[in-house]
This record gives sequence, C-alpha cells and structure tokens, in this order.
Amino acid sequence: MNKVAKKIIADAEARAAEIRQKGFDNERTMREEHNRNRILIKERQENECKSLYVAELNRLLARHRLDQGKRLLEAKGEMIGILRERVKETILGDRNRYAGFLVEMVLRGVVSGNEEMLVGIEDRDIVDEAFIQRLNGKVRERTGHESAIRLSGESLEKRGGLVLREERQSFNATIDAVIARLLDDHIVDIARMLFGGGEGNEAP
Repeated sequence: MNKVAKKIIADAEARAAEIRQKGFDNERTMREEHNRNRILIKERQENECKSLYVAELNRLLARHRLDQGKRLLEAKGEMIGILRERVKETILGDRNRYAGFLVEMVLRGVVSGNEEMLVGIEDRDIVDEAFIQRLNGKVRERTGHESAIRLSGESLEKRGGLVLREERQSFNATIDAVIARLLDDHIVDIARMLFGGGEGNEAP
C-alpha cells in the first residue's frame, strides 16, 4: 500500500472516530438533558402537588375556623341567655329584692313626678296603695319636688318590671329591657369573665 492510500485510510479512520465520539457526546448530552428535564418535571409536579395540598389544607383550616367560630358564637349566645334568665330569676325570686328593684327603676326614670306606672297583673299585689305612697316619698327625697306617681289602670302583658308613662314620653323599665341594657353596657366585661381573653370577645 502506498503512502497516499495509507493517508486516506488514516484520515477516514480518524474521521470515523471523530464521528463516533461526537455521537457519544451527543448521546451523553441528550441523556443529561433528559435527566435534567425529568428532574424539572418531577420538581414541577411536586410543587404543583404541594400547592394543591397547601391550598386544600388552608381551605379546610378556614372551614374549620369558621365552623368553630359559629359553634363558639352559639355557645356564647346560650351562656348569655342562661345568664339573662338567672339574673331575672334572682330579681323576681325575692319579694323584697324585687320591690327594691321597682323603686330603683322609678327613681331612675322619673321626670316630672306625674307619671303613671304600668306593671304586670301579677305585680299588683306588690304595687299597692302603700307601695305607691312610699314610692312617691322616695321620689320627693331624691328629686326635691313633689311626686304624684300613680298606678295605671292598664297592665303589662307579663310580670317583670314596669313602664313609666306621661303623655307621649315613656320609660321602659321592664326587667327584660333592663337586663338587655345591662348586658349591652357591660358585654365586653361579661364576655371576658365568661369566655376569657381580651379584645375581640363579642357576644351576640
């Protein structure tokens, strides 16, 4: 074989080796790219799954907090209702205490001293003529002017407290209204005592 032929064969073998190496390099590059893509796809899928999990977890937590808040409000409402009834029972359960309550309500609501007083039919055994006389005496002592409060011929629908009325003005001191105002005025302190905590304790 002459030198020219050998040179041609050597160049061909070198070129073939170069092509094979380039093929190996391309294959390795493609494999590495495939692995990188596979890793990226896996990470993206994991991130998507994680995002879905976090979103669903937050939704469930929000629902749980909402349900828990509703149950807490219901429990607070029930406890406030129980408190309201117990206060009412405490006032109505003792004749002397209840009579004192009626007097105090008149002293708080009297304006002219000429009002008529409405009470429930069941309370007329307490609010008799003697009671009215003592009541007017206490009003005179408190206000310094004459008082002629009288018992109305009308009655409240149910027992518990009174209403003072003169012409178009009236003062609602029924026991339900008084307790409602008391709860409204002190609801934050009452909620704190009943349920603990500080601000944000509200009750219906």
